[in-house]
Amino acid sequence: MDPRITTNTLPQGQVPTVRAAGEGRDAGALINANFETFLRMLTTQLENQDPQNPMDSSEFAAQLATFSGVEQQVRTNALLEDLVARSQAVGLSDFAGWVGMEARSAARHHFDGTAVQVTPPFVPNVERAELVIADLSGNEVGRMDLPNDGAPVTWLGTGTKGAVLPRGDYAFSVRGYRGGTAVSSLPVETWGRVAEVRQSDAGPLLVLEGGAQVLAGDVTAVRKP
Repeated sequence: MDPRITTNTLPQGQVPTVRAAGEGRDAGALINANFETFLRMLTTQLENQDPQNPMDSSEFAAQLATFSGVEQQVRTNALLEDLVARSQAVGLSDFAGWVGMEARSAARHHFDGTAVQVTPPFVPNVERAELVIADLSGNEVGRMDLPNDGAPVTWLGTGTKGAVLPRGDYAFSVRGYRGGTAVSSLPVETWGRVAEVRQSDAGPLLVLEGGAQVLAGDVTAVRKP
């Protein structure tokens, strides 16, 4: 908040107080300007106080300490804001070179009609594994048997009926079966081209072509297209 000294005439023996000003001002500059005003007001009041009822020096000391504390807090906040801004800028610059590159992650993939390379993880303790394709609503739209060896495979874009699915965003997972029953489901990573890098509360955020977003920390590999 922006501290400001109120300069109204005060009753005899009353010490001026620091009050909050309206938003949208430079708090640091305002404090520096008001500190001199604060001291002048106190000096004037000391010179004109009633000799029979002098101002309590402890009140003066308390007001001065309060003002100094507010000033220090504002300066500390400004320093912290500057440090945060600098760290965010450094984080973004570190990932600026990723724009135009392909990043591998478990984010949804934008299917544009061409084959998609997926990297399903190895699923332990299962008899069979298959790739499951789901649309943005979470509806299953396709399946594909997997060798379950952790090697990349290519999905041609076909759905459960063998026809090529419409263009759009899809999520992939690998489902493991034992005794004919699904016992596990793990996310599958795909490659997506990085269109933009943004800053977020959780760190640098990559925006992939098609609009999918993934934190830079969740990317497991980067390559040239």
